[in-house]
Amino acid sequence: PNAYVKFAVGAQKARSHVVPNTYNPQFEEHFELPVADPNTQPLFISVWDDATQEPLGWFTLKLENLRRNQEMDIALPLAHKNDKGQWEEIVPRSSVVLIAKACGFGLSDSPLAEVAADSATDTVHGPAVPPVNLQVTLLDARGLITDAQRPLRDPYVVVVVGDQRRTSSCFLQTTNAVWNETFGYAVLDPQTQTIDVMVFDKVQDGPDTDLGKYRLVIGDLIRNQPKKVACRVMLRNPESGKWERPKPPTTVRLVLTAVGPPFLTGLQDLISEVGTVTSSASAHSGDVVKDADDFEYIS
Repeated sequence: PNAYVKFAVGAQKARSHVVPNTYNPQFEEHFELPVADPNTQPLFISVWDDATQEPLGWFTLKLENLRRNQEMDIALPLAHKNDKGQWEEIVPRSSVVLIAKACGFGLSDSPLAEVAADSATDTVHGPAVPPVNLQVTLLDARGLITDAQRPLRDPYVVVVVGDQRRTSSCFLQTTNAVWNETFGYAVLDPQTQTIDVMVFDKVQDGPDTDLGKYRLVIGDLIRNQPKKVACRVMLRNPESGKWERPKPPTTVRLVLTAVGPPFLTGLQDLISEVGTVTSSASAHSGDVVKDADDFEYIS
């Protein structure tokens, strides 16, 4: 193959040069990728064949597990999806070998860090704040409802888990918005906790307009195995007071990724999909999220 490698952290991307006609390419290239939140943002790595533009394998590296300001030699076994759509390591084993260095974040070998961690649960200061263990990537919203006064909307989405409230950027003048924004949450009981998805139209001279809501139970997720869901939002009928689905429906698409306990660990603990989550550089880039046939539609 004519191999090259793609790297992505959030909207930050880098790509290696192409090494032609070899199964053991050597790149010797250096990349720097800004990281906003190493606890929620992994490093997505994918290897491609330049001749066919087909992927040769993926890997996802948890940045929070890197050592602070230390170079680490890491061999990453690549994975792909089998015929059943399940992630599995490539056989014979195929790996990417790299040197990673976390600058200004990561694990510390200092004894002071261990003391600080132990004191976080001191009764004087109260319990420690639970770590982020769920990532919710807001991909897009399709079919936003309109009226004669507002044929185009300025939509934004609020995603709430418990008392943790995250708000997307506002997309201007559209009925089909693309965000590709990822939010982190701390989840204690995924069997009972829910994700509230609320879509609004930003109005400059009055209250924002409610475009629909949906609530879904987080439920069983396997760590580092993204689950794609499409939510058909509901609106309350002002006359009957009942929740109804607009016609045609408004659909909000999300990717849910568990990244820590209490979520269970799968056989492929560090393997995740890069394509959908990183398919658009930014909320206002003009890119679109490619359709996928493996979204679970929630009604």
